[in-house]
Amino acid sequence: MRNNLLLCLLALLLARPAAGVGIRLLNQGADAVARGNAFVATADDPSALFYNPAGITQLEGHHIQPGAYLIYLDNR
Repeated sequence: MRNNLLLCLLALLLARPAAGVGIRLLNQGADAVARGNAFVATADDPSALFYNPAGITQLEGHHIQPGAYLIYLDNR
């Protein structure tokens, strides 16, 4: 019981604020960004899965779309 209380107190003292957006990553494709995200009707690359999932029916063959995100943590 004492260990649990100490652990809870320690967790409260060391708690830090957190923020997150889950899996919502905007700007999935360069074509869509260039069009101001007006990409739903012509979703003809793998980013169609984000903008219009039904648009993947327009894709033929196998596709891959590499990408990267820079996550900057501001520890102020």
